[in-house]
Amino acid sequence: MVKQARDQLESNETQTDIKTVLEASCKVIPMHVVREDCIKLMDDFAADLIDTLASQMNPQVVCSVAGLCNNNRVHRLEEEYYRNLCGHAGSYSDSCASVVTIYKDEIQAFLLKNANSAGNNVCSLVGVCKEKYHNHKNGLVRVPISHDSVSTVRLEDGDVACDFCVQMVGHLRDILIANSSKDTFKLVLTGICNQMTAYKEECLHLVSEYYEVMYDFLVEELNGPVLCKMVGLCHPSSGQNIEVHLRPLIYTNTETVLKVGKHVGNNKKSK
Repeated sequence: MVKQARDQLESNETQTDIKTVLEASCKVIPMHVVREDCIKLMDDFAADLIDTLASQMNPQVVCSVAGLCNNNRVHRLEEEYYRNLCGHAGSYSDSCASVVTIYKDEIQAFLLKNANSAGNNVCSLVGVCKEKYHNHKNGLVRVPISHDSVSTVRLEDGDVACDFCVQMVGHLRDILIANSSKDTFKLVLTGICNQMTAYKEECLHLVSEYYEVMYDFLVEELNGPVLCKMVGLCHPSSGQNIEVHLRPLIYTNTETVLKVGKHVGNNKKSK
């Protein structure tokens, strides 16, 4: 802000224009309270600030005189701002807030050092700088699907789709179990269940009962070639159709079945 104001002074701009520059610098501050305080300072003391800026004082001294250097109040607001960001992290909000509280200084230092717009670091991180990434070939595998009573898929382009499927299954398995214990896996599933509304309790019950079975399956039995063959993307020989029967899951009222079974048993016993 000091540098921008001095540039304006050297270019013989009016005080109104300088005030506009200072207020614009205030408006980019993310914390609302600090942003409003900054704008009020610009309105009340713009003339004094311009005189101070023109004196060629050290920027740190200028900011201290203007009351713009961070104090304990600003640091507290900064911590609160970082913690509020974790409120959008779903089931990881508590963990996020804990990490921010412990490593706030390290996070801030990293952002100040690396998150600069000039180097496009932020833009590259969120994937909006297309030129930063390599181009992919436009070779899509066309998989014709017939709409018969039984779903069939015929592959005509070799094993490209099959290899891709196997790699994706392996990659998915690695993501699901990488560096995670059974307890961590259960915690992730619990977080997913907590996002549900009508089925939350049922989901939590299933996770509590079967999370170990699911984890063991992912670690030991999730086989890429077998799974891809089941869905019809891999086949034993070229041009051969793999028939995949679509069997919808049907809800069964267990309580009713048990009652019916009990009555039938009583009838047999009475006979």
